[in-house]
Amino acid sequence: MLQKIAELSEQQNIYLYLISHRNTKAYGERADEIKKMQDRFHIIQYNMEAITAYHIMAATLKKSDVAQNGVTLSYDVIRDAKMHKFDELITYLTDNNSQQSKDDVKNLFPLHPYTAFLCSSLADHIGSANRSVFNFMYDSKSGFLNFLQDEGAYAGNRLLTANCLWDFFLESFLGDSIKYGIVTETYHAHINNLANQGLQYEKVFKGILLLNAMRNTFEKEQVLPSSKNIKYLFSNEDFEDELDTILEYLDKNQIVQKDPSDNFLIAFSSLPATEINEERKRAEAHYKDALTILEFDPSHKQNLSKWFDDALIRCGEYCFLSCSADEYFIKSRLNKEFKQAYSLHIALLFAMDEEERQAMSDITTPTVY
Repeated sequence: MLQKIAELSEQQNIYLYLISHRNTKAYGERADEIKKMQDRFHIIQYNMEAITAYHIMAATLKKSDVAQNGVTLSYDVIRDAKMHKFDELITYLTDNNSQQSKDDVKNLFPLHPYTAFLCSSLADHIGSANRSVFNFMYDSKSGFLNFLQDEGAYAGNRLLTANCLWDFFLESFLGDSIKYGIVTETYHAHINNLANQGLQYEKVFKGILLLNAMRNTFEKEQVLPSSKNIKYLFSNEDFEDELDTILEYLDKNQIVQKDPSDNFLIAFSSLPATEINEERKRAEAHYKDALTILEFDPSHKQNLSKWFDDALIRCGEYCFLSCSADEYFIKSRLNKEFKQAYSLHIALLFAMDEEERQAMSDITTPTVY
């Protein structure tokens, strides 16, 4: 049938348009079968912008006034009283974007701002026909409706946090063992232990699992399971002061171990986590400046020198330096490196970050009196 339509498209201007919620990689066991037909189609990927997801999600919320102690409070008053505490977090999540983006996140109250952000990312990267963000909003078992029916959440003035997203999308994660297998295995191996430790331990654990699962699908600073992001997931919750203790428990009991970069990454390896971390610390100690990293592969210097040689008329001599070096060391190297008086002397300075570059700029810029 598809072959006939393909032939008609060339001869009779007959075309077949297919709109799918999922891309071809998300069909599990049928993915190979679908892949064979890809050449017959011109595939256009449409990713929902975060602001669009926020608007659609906000439209699903029916906002009404409530009475407390004989006083009628509007949704806006209740929202503002809670959400003003999250200004710093919302700026981080929206990449300091427009005020409209920040307002859109706040208008998803009682979703925690980080949960709202993750929902906008999940809309494009994770989910199936039965497990989409919008199904989550209407789900009464583990989704948003279930949260609204929780009297304890209302009495405790809690927001819907990321652990609820893990509960709802767990079925999707279990359905793709290649992409999420190590994350779901970690969940099954430790969930009973964490549940016995208390609800807050279970919530943090699920939040870490969710960030790891999303990180397997796309890379963005805000989905890295770092200590900073994990604490942001549950900022202003009633157990916020316990987060350091919970993270320490997860690390020390080797449930999810923290690496030297302060990330709680779940990754498959046949080596013990402690051995990996020790080796990483040694590597970080050795490759502590930009020049050492450049020298990891000798061809990098050669390629840079050749690039200058091809662009210069005069013969050049090159001195490679790190911006972390002090002024005395740099002067000493410059005096030793350049041998030929007729050559063009070029010093190349490499910085790890803008702060290091600026510090070197202050040293190398001549002072005018």
